[in-house]
Amino acid sequence: MSGKSNGRTLGRERPDGQNAAMSRAFAGFLLLALMLAFAPAPASGEDGDWLRVALEGRKIGHLHVQRQPVGDEVHTTQTLQLEVDRDGTRIALTSIEHARESADGQPLAFSSEMSLGGSRSLTRGERDEAGRWQVETEQAGRRQHQRFDWPPGALLPEGQRLQESSVARTPGSRYSLIAFDMTSLQSLRIDAAVAELETIALPDGATQALRIEQTLAVGEATLSSTSWIGGDGELLRTQLPMLGLRMELEACDRACATAPNQPADILAMTSLPSPRTLERADRMQSLDYRLRGTDALAPALAAIPGQSVVPEKRGSWRLRIDPSGTPAPQPDADATAPNRWLQSDAETIREAALAAAADAGTDGERMRRLEAFVRRHIEVKSLRLGYASALEVLEGREGDCTEHAVLLAALARSLGIPARVASGVAYAQAFGGQSQAFIPHAWVMAYVEGRWTGFDAALERFDAGHIAFDLGDGEPFRFYRGIEAMGGLELIEVAVSGRSP
Repeated sequence: MSGKSNGRTLGRERPDGQNAAMSRAFAGFLLLALMLAFAPAPASGEDGDWLRVALEGRKIGHLHVQRQPVGDEVHTTQTLQLEVDRDGTRIALTSIEHARESADGQPLAFSSEMSLGGSRSLTRGERDEAGRWQVETEQAGRRQHQRFDWPPGALLPEGQRLQESSVARTPGSRYSLIAFDMTSLQSLRIDAAVAELETIALPDGATQALRIEQTLAVGEATLSSTSWIGGDGELLRTQLPMLGLRMELEACDRACATAPNQPADILAMTSLPSPRTLERADRMQSLDYRLRGTDALAPALAAIPGQSVVPEKRGSWRLRIDPSGTPAPQPDADATAPNRWLQSDAETIREAALAAAADAGTDGERMRRLEAFVRRHIEVKSLRLGYASALEVLEGREGDCTEHAVLLAALARSLGIPARVASGVAYAQAFGGQSQAFIPHAWVMAYVEGRWTGFDAALERFDAGHIAFDLGDGEPFRFYRGIEAMGGLELIEVAVSGRSP
């Protein structure tokens, strides 16, 4: 295979030494964009509100919130800028969200622009005279329009601020609200419990703050955070987990918030050590894992085709992975549908799939040919991109495991083959200075010959060294399931099924 290598190898299976560039950790980094909906809405002063963002105590960016009354409307702009490293490669994320609302918090229009490691997505929405919403999304230079019914009760920033300021924030009280995420077009339920008045240390000095425990529902996943607010309702601090790491937003002045960022290698922080070496022959058979972690992760693991879970005791269970897959569940229509990340209805995607599959007689053979095509087509095995869509990958021919996965899934769907993007970890004998570890990764599960089967274009092949936490449709925001528990996950034992570890 031609292309660029950074001199590192993933495992020892690739004879040409190319870096398969697997790194699913940065998808978890997208969780930070949800801070805009998750944290209590700041009141915003004349210069706006400035908050520094830190990962495990290392400054990686800032959040700036500006709220401006304009006639009988309120305009809110939230700008999030972040930087992390992946195996020595610096990745930047910028999210700019703008909301127009009435003075009483009714949504009128919104826009969201996200730039992530060279990939850009844009979403705009505006309420028409009939009360319906006209939404335009742009991904990889491709625009799509849709009519959209606003989720009942969903609020933009000013509506959230007004609702939060109207509740009685006394220790022991509870309240709920529904926040609208402008990027994913999802409504997110936030349940809050008011805890205690505490003294906290901030960069500008110690102050009294009310602690609030929050729970955010994202589909079937649940995330938790803790926030501290001042006497005027201003946000002073928010802490939330990301892949087991501590993320923190903290109020400070502009100079503090925009100070230089510090290096933070998220790949090194999120790797999972293996208790033993797993040879290729071992991984081609079914493997039994003994795991320790939060009980919330077990149902997500068991929901993946080819993975079965047997509880042992609280916080401990056994996971069996059969690389041959399973016939259940039957695929639904969504598994072949196009979306803004898997543009399987694009002519260039369809043409590439037809050329790669050629005269293959079965869906299984078609998938193997598509897998080989993606492996060849992505010439630059790079960690530079944060998250690109299938069209961007087809045209740019660069990326890591996520780019391999979204392109392969889109090609499969264009031929009518049900395909999902799996996210989790995969075993690597050596990668990024680490050895014998499970590294965050993404691949594809496709329904062929009556079974869900794994396909991995970033590695030589799919095997039982892949542990999936979620199956999605290519959307970055589908990678939340298990995200909170993953950092606390520990591999105790691993063995070929029927053998002792």
